[in-house]
Amino acid sequence: MVDGGRSAARHREEPANGVFVDYWLRETPPGKAKGKDAVQIEILDGEKVLRTFTSEKPDEGEGAPPPDESREKPLEPKQGLNRFVWDMRILRPQLVPKAVVWGNTQGPKVAPGSYRVRLKKGDTVLTESFEIRPHPEVAVSPADMRKQADFLAGSGTG
Repeated sequence: MVDGGRSAARHREEPANGVFVDYWLRETPPGKAKGKDAVQIEILDGEKVLRTFTSEKPDEGEGAPPPDESREKPLEPKQGLNRFVWDMRILRPQLVPKAVVWGNTQGPKVAPGSYRVRLKKGDTVLTESFEIRPHPEVAVSPADMRKQADFLAGSGTG
């Protein structure tokens, strides 16, 4: 230990920050699964779908649109236990190419509250509720946090 063991702590990987969605699949979906054969995860606020993630891969090859970095990365489900981590962000912003941005470019996070996750695969649809709690050291009311999240999402409600 040249540096007293500090380098191990400095280089360790931090755990994922977000909502963990664990699901089990009997078999790996086909590589080019589309529609009902694809795995789809939706994050809902009431009946409103906030984000959708799918295992459908964008078409590649001749005549396909160029890769879009603002597009959601496809899920990569496999046989057995799978884990998806939602970053609690409402949307993924589309940035102007070569834009210079100071600060966060990941989009706003949702306000504390009750949400649902919906998993679709074939004819199977599973829904589960979860709660995002406010940080205990933040002295802002839940109503004000909701107003800010609505404003940042561009909904203008609240």
